[in-house]
Amino acid sequence: MKFTNCLIVLTVAIAATSWSRVDAGIVGPGDNGSLDGGTNDSSANLLLVAATATESLAAGNYNVTGWEYTFDTVGAANIAGSTITPFLATGDASTDTYTYVAVGDTITVASNVDASTFGSPVTFGVNNTFSLGAAANVYAGFLMTLGTGTRAPIAFESGSGDEGLIHYAAGVVAPVVGNSPSGGTSNGTAFSRHYDFQITTAPAVVPEPSSLLLLCGAAGVLGLLIRRRRTA
Repeated sequence: MKFTNCLIVLTVAIAATSWSRVDAGIVGPGDNGSLDGGTNDSSANLLLVAATATESLAAGNYNVTGWEYTFDTVGAANIAGSTITPFLATGDASTDTYTYVAVGDTITVASNVDASTFGSPVTFGVNNTFSLGAAANVYAGFLMTLGTGTRAPIAFESGSGDEGLIHYAAGVVAPVVGNSPSGGTSNGTAFSRHYDFQITTAPAVVPEPSSLLLLCGAAGVLGLLIRRRRTA
């Protein structure tokens, strides 16, 4: 009877466990649709932060569930062999100061064709979690390199006001979690461009500490009773 009662207590403890959730968000400018009059950048390296398409997230743990982009070949642009690495950063667009919190896997563009993953997000990468100790504005960005191609894979339209170009040309330092954008030539938010991409985050659900204590306590009592039954 005691064993059955303990099972009931454990079940109630699990049901009563309070799970904390934090905000989810889509970070980045999204799909602009037609890139009429767009351009593929020819800079050897282009590190960009979406300065206005930000998301305010609460303190907590997050998963990066995927990201979406559109590769465009405008005119005679050759994007084959170029690369792109997505990232998320916290910071302040008004001062152009950012710190990387998540960096995705690098994609090498296999062929010189238009392609879009909007509606079918691709994997962000192996390092797809991050934590915020306090509420913060989170920004999406990417590093594009030409590689063996002659143009960057994501084309842009000028004058839309979504992005601030941060670093470009030779010497741009690849993003690393905990570091800030650096190297190359910095233009702050002098360029107003729209690039089609976005990164999706989702909250990691974790139990409240008090609930964990309740759950562990009930499990401990159950284990003790099981041991007593075996020795009885």
